[in-house]
Amino acid sequence: MTVDLSEDARFEFPCSAESDDSTPVSVRWFRIDEDTDEEVAVRVIPDKLTVSTNGSLIIELTKNDKEGWGVFYGLYRCRATNFYSEAVREAFIHVNDYDKHGQ
Repeated sequence: MTVDLSEDARFEFPCSAESDDSTPVSVRWFRIDEDTDEEVAVRVIPDKLTVSTNGSLIIELTKNDKEGWGVFYGLYRCRATNFYSEAVREAFIHVNDYDKHGQ
């Protein structure tokens, strides 16, 4: 997804999987550190970033948000697993005219 730095927008990235009752599915979202490629668990930010009960990652900002989309720039990865198999889904948020190094 592409967004302007101070644009009001809402993104919802679905991630779900099905399994039988004996192997329940666990859905987790991570943000990928650009320098190390390590997965960092996504943390809820009230009124901005949540993970819904169905596993979707939801990020929403208004135009008057002081930090803007630069805080959310980058690659996100969802891992849905039931201990026997795993599904991976990725989403990238690109912010127009944003220099992550100059911020």
